[in-house]
Amino acid sequence: MVYNFKKICLSLFARLLTLLTIIGVNSACNIVYGQPNEPQSLARYKKR
Repeated sequence: MVYNFKKICLSLFARLLTLLTIIGVNSACNIVYGQPNEPQSLARYKKR
């Protein structure tokens, strides 16, 4: 019972760390490289 609870807690913690790492790397890449330019074909879908 206790082993199962520890396993679940560690699994949730690992998933949280993975999610935070992915978000952090994506944010850092956007800061360093900037947002890519959209193709003109997508301009018609933008809300004005």
